[in-house]
Amino acid sequence: SAPRVALSYRGTLTAADVAVSHGGAAQLTMSISPVTGSANAVLELAWPAPIAAGETVTMTLPHLPDAKLLSDARPEVRGQAAMGLGEMGLSQAPGPLLAAGKDRSPEVRGQVAMTLGGIGDPKGVPVLKELLQDSDPDVRQQAVLALGEVRDQAALEALVAALKSADPAIRRAAAEALGQRG
Repeated sequence: SAPRVALSYRGTLTAADVAVSHGGAAQLTMSISPVTGSANAVLELAWPAPIAAGETVTMTLPHLPDAKLLSDARPEVRGQAAMGLGEMGLSQAPGPLLAAGKDRSPEVRGQVAMTLGGIGDPKGVPVLKELLQDSDPDVRQQAVLALGEVRDQAALEALVAALKSADPAIRRAAAEALGQRG
């Protein structure tokens, strides 16, 4: 059967919101169901030939409403937008989410940390390492927990470094995160 990937999205999605590229010769097809522009859409990509080793299929969602909401004036909206991006099942952290790690609201920064941990993309590690130095202790703790979810050498090194934190809650969270990694 043809290789497929599906992405669930809670919200309105149209074909104009999605850009797909593939380095190989296989022809991609894309469908959005139940219908284009509907709420709670499922985006499905399929291609007729197997993807060869080293080939990649890239999907970008540059105009997602959740990404736009990361710049809303209200911190509660920005936090919900970060959470919404995490619930989409993305395997890569979109640029607007990475940038939201510098949000002025500690609640948003904490939500960004949790979302980055849930996505598990190593590109989020530099943001999470910055959040380890955040002025808000809850954000620091969420960053440690998120680093425990990212299976990457840089995340592991950041957790080991967090064992030396002056904050006992961070040391404890780092030890727990390392223990859960096995």
